[in-house]
Amino acid sequence: MENENNNNFDNIEKSFIDQLGLDSYFGLENKESGNVESDNHFFLKELFEQHSAIMLIIDPVNNGRILYSNKAATEFYGLPNEALNSMKITDINVLSTEEIKAEMDHAKQYERNYFHFVHKLGNGELRDVEVYSSPIKIKDKQLLFSIIHDITDRKIAENSLKKANSDLINSNNIISQQLVKLNSLYNRLQESESRLVKLNSSKDIFFSIIAHDLKSPVSGFLDTLKMLSTNFSHMTIGTIKEYTTALYESAENLYSFLENLLNWSRIQRGNFRFYYNDYNLHDIVTDIIKIVERNADLKNIKIENNIDKDVYVYSDENMLTSILNNLIFNAIKYTYNGGLIKIGCKDYNSRLYLITVEDNGVGIDDYLKDDIFKIDKRAIRPGTNNELGTGLGLILTKDFVEKCGGDIWFESNLGEYTRFHFTIMKSNIINE
Repeated sequence: MENENNNNFDNIEKSFIDQLGLDSYFGLENKESGNVESDNHFFLKELFEQHSAIMLIIDPVNNGRILYSNKAATEFYGLPNEALNSMKITDINVLSTEEIKAEMDHAKQYERNYFHFVHKLGNGELRDVEVYSSPIKIKDKQLLFSIIHDITDRKIAENSLKKANSDLINSNNIISQQLVKLNSLYNRLQESESRLVKLNSSKDIFFSIIAHDLKSPVSGFLDTLKMLSTNFSHMTIGTIKEYTTALYESAENLYSFLENLLNWSRIQRGNFRFYYNDYNLHDIVTDIIKIVERNADLKNIKIENNIDKDVYVYSDENMLTSILNNLIFNAIKYTYNGGLIKIGCKDYNSRLYLITVEDNGVGIDDYLKDDIFKIDKRAIRPGTNNELGTGLGLILTKDFVEKCGGDIWFESNLGEYTRFHFTIMKSNIINE
């Protein structure tokens, strides 16, 4: 076997010299003495044999048979030279044919001149290796000269680094998720704090209204009743009627105030129940006009319902009625005798209608415009016939409009007109 190996190497050594162009370097060219060639033969053999790199010479045609291996190879694989040189490369490369081809294609794709394989040692241990292979030609026979590097420790380190990076990424993802949750929790806490502050403020305002705004009308109510009770027998029918009319108007205003106050407090506490459905807007406005007709007639005010009869909206009926009722009552209050109020509706966009309540009354002073919808700065002013107000009607209206998914705003010129606009959801009902 050793003679066969030596013969193999004799041929390989000649191929190295031919392949690498070393014949002139070692003095083989034009030399008749056999000593020089023998010396160089020995040098190359020793170079191959004693080199610390793992080297194999393989016959790719003959089932990948290992023709020769150096000392480093026998030490690495833990096999005697004779055993190693009787094996095929597939005996030590544990990858399947498909996996080997895939690795070669991968190396070609990324223009690598080496391959990543897994080799099995004599004791069965598996090691990761990098294989650098170059073709050499010996007597018209194509062989492979392979240099093998053990990269197992490096692969272990790389895998450890990959795992550490993966763990770090996972940790970062977990931290990011926790930050998102904390941020969400923080926002909810801020919202809760804001609601709490608002509720406390609403509570203070509520008690302030009860303490001041209710005291005055109730006190006046009691004074009028006392006057009637004390002087009833001395009063004329006309005087009694005058007092009772004043009492009725005061009671009506007080009832409206209490109803608005109750609804506003329910909204602030989240206890107001909403029931949404489809409603004919023209019919609802017609019903409200009938309710406020007496107040309008007292001032000879004309109210026009300019809404088409086939307009349907999607809303809570009580909220919608309260919105329109407050806006129309407000228009009557601040319109002069003989004035005109117009209620109209048009498309705002594909989803909403724009409803307008317009009067030709006193208008709104500039200094009041910013406070119209603020509960803590209620803009209270008497009407054109000195009608009393509470300032709650428009505040409640704004809350209701927003609960219905709309917006409310106004435009006004002092002494000319006021137009309140609000948006409301369209219904899906289509009239034929």
